[in-house]
Amino acid sequence: MDGYFESEEFRNILKSYEDNKADGQPCYMDSDDFIDVIDYYMRERRFNDALQCSVEGLTIHPADSSLLGMKISALVNLGKSQEAREELKGLNAEDNYDYYYFRAQITLDLDDDCETADVLFHKWMALEKQDIAEDRSAQADSQSRLSDDYMHIIACFSELTNADDSVGYIEKWVGEYEKDCAPIGNTDADIEIAHICHEEGLIELEEHLYTEFLDTNPYLDSGWTYLASIQHMDGKIQDAINSANFALAINPDDTYTMLLRAHSYYMLDDYKLALKDYLKYEKLTGDKENAHIIGRCYIMLGMTDLGYKALELASAINMNNLKSSDESRGTTWAFIAQAFMDGKFYDEALSAIDKALALSPGTTEYYLQKANVFLQMRNMDEAHYWFTKSLETTSRQVLVLMCIGGDYVYAEQYEAAIEFFEKASLMTDDPTHVKAYAYLAYLYWRLKDAIKFRSNLRIACEKTPETVKSFWGEILNDVPESMYYYVLQGLAD
Repeated sequence: MDGYFESEEFRNILKSYEDNKADGQPCYMDSDDFIDVIDYYMRERRFNDALQCSVEGLTIHPADSSLLGMKISALVNLGKSQEAREELKGLNAEDNYDYYYFRAQITLDLDDDCETADVLFHKWMALEKQDIAEDRSAQADSQSRLSDDYMHIIACFSELTNADDSVGYIEKWVGEYEKDCAPIGNTDADIEIAHICHEEGLIELEEHLYTEFLDTNPYLDSGWTYLASIQHMDGKIQDAINSANFALAINPDDTYTMLLRAHSYYMLDDYKLALKDYLKYEKLTGDKENAHIIGRCYIMLGMTDLGYKALELASAINMNNLKSSDESRGTTWAFIAQAFMDGKFYDEALSAIDKALALSPGTTEYYLQKANVFLQMRNMDEAHYWFTKSLETTSRQVLVLMCIGGDYVYAEQYEAAIEFFEKASLMTDDPTHVKAYAYLAYLYWRLKDAIKFRSNLRIACEKTPETVKSFWGEILNDVPESMYYYVLQGLAD
């Protein structure tokens, strides 16, 4: 049908209708010509024009049920479902089986009644399938028409805001669509159904659909890109890389997919392959917004001079990036600070954190980051000061105390770590305080304090055996949790 709208025949019909409308004159056309013009307006989302055309058509062909159906459809799309319900009273289901479809739409819009709408949609779909089977002239387009039908029904359920069970009906109709329209992936409606699943948060279902699409059409590069993006968001990073590889094999200069794959490699700490994609992306687009990530890749690969230069560029870009929010720029400064810290450029790291704090004063995470820089510099007084400062700015006391203690453990400053884990263990109002006992047991074991090791170990084994296992996993393999304390207490001897 889309091809017909581009034809000279239809263009003449449309021009005749619009010229008469502009002159304020009635347009005398066959009902089929009115329906074609209305259908065109509906596809262009010109619903007011579609409604006006249907009203004019009905003045000339008042008994035409198809024109009345088009008027009802235009009213529904304009959000005038109450008017549409009144018009529906004039439509006979025996004359136009679209009656069931419109009634289902209106039932969803006005009543949020998914169950009744579902029954009505199934009545309509059964008659629609029968019509498709009998319409021999449209056999070539039958799959496309059926996919469109399912897409419109699924979209109706997706537009609900108050019905809690609408997602369940979407999943149900997607299942029926897969069964009736197989193999899927050949029509625009297929892609639209996947997009609806995405909007509804049905990520696994969306991923499944794209996998099916690509089984049908494996050379669909945009399909591989969409699938890679879905997998990336769902935390399936290696799968995202695999899908991106297929997309880039089809189109090696697809910069969107190239950047997506770069981010995926980075998340897997594969800095070499990430850097390769980031640099190619930058070369093809001229976009230097990833300079901070490129800088850290260089540093993690031991190329500190190149890393330093890239981070200097990133700093200049972020300093002048006034379009982004202060929060976003602060996050970038914190990333740059971490990259400088990884390269042991401590003064530069501190400068970047100060810029982040200037944009977002009192941010706990930035105070913790600053304390960590001083900790790496072995400036214990400054580290302690900024760790304490972070506690003044947060309501998540136990979490921050545990983070601070963990940072001291990483730096092998065991006695300093104990101070913060002891404080965390005393905050009994927060149920997570019990995690501190496993850390205290580990620290006293390292400091060879057998009495305190055993007393904390006993509590930790009772309250958080999974945390205990994170320290002594090799010893506790295949050991029941109830036996952890008895196996580990001997470590103090």
